[in-house]
Amino acid sequence: MGLFKTKKQEQQSNRFNQLMFGKKAAPQKEKEKTDWKNIANNINYEQLMDNVGRLMDAYGKIKPGLSKINPLVSKLIKKG
Repeated sequence: MGLFKTKKQEQQSNRFNQLMFGKKAAPQKEKEKTDWKNIANNINYEQLMDNVGRLMDAYGKIKPGLSKINPLVSKLIKKG
């Protein structure tokens, strides 16, 4: 029993590791840093607020229906 692996033992070990764990992942490139100032300058706030308003209106219209469905869903969950 030697302290160092022979080339044959190392190759067998590498084959086993590849079989069990897959090949080593390729080194990842550095992620590009996001320029948040540039992104913030490109936001159309008027359109954003219009979309938020539409979402709130849609939620207001759906809310009564959701309150009627909620007890039914609760009963199904309790039975399951």
